[in-house]
Amino acid sequence: MEKFSKKIAMLLGCLFLVAVAFSPALAETKIGFFNSLDIIGNSTMGKRVIAELKDFQEKKSEGIKKEEEEIKRLYADLNKQKGMIRNDAFQERELEIQRRYRDWQTKASDIAHELQLKQQEKINEIGKAMTGIIQEIGHAEKYTLILDAYSTQLPYFEKKNDITEKIIAGMDRRYK
Repeated sequence: MEKFSKKIAMLLGCLFLVAVAFSPALAETKIGFFNSLDIIGNSTMGKRVIAELKDFQEKKSEGIKKEEEEIKRLYADLNKQKGMIRNDAFQERELEIQRRYRDWQTKASDIAHELQLKQQEKINEIGKAMTGIIQEIGHAEKYTLILDAYSTQLPYFEKKNDITEKIIAGMDRRYK
């Protein structure tokens, strides 16, 4: 009896797949694809955001790099004086340098976190802009579904359905 139920279930499943495959709704399905990484790298808005983030990172890193170099120099100078100064004076200077190093690490961590937040903010800004353009293209060209080939890591899609360049052009028109 159980084998008979499995055969019926398989037969019904096959009939369902055949019905779906030949349905008119499926024939009207149009799926588009885009590459968000290409859009960020090639659109005017994306290039501007990348430049802003790079500038932000450079400005924030400048002071921290100088401080790191100063700490390295202090350690090197202290090690040169190791046998020339009293042990308690050596330990006191070493503790001071270690405090400065911990403070430097905290600053570096804070800057990294700040940069990460700024990146996320800008990615969300670009994502919102992309979404609007994608929705317009999808509606105008009657797409059923539009997927990001980069984030979904699609192994294959028809290049004729790639709308990345249309999205870039739309973003460049709107977000000069």
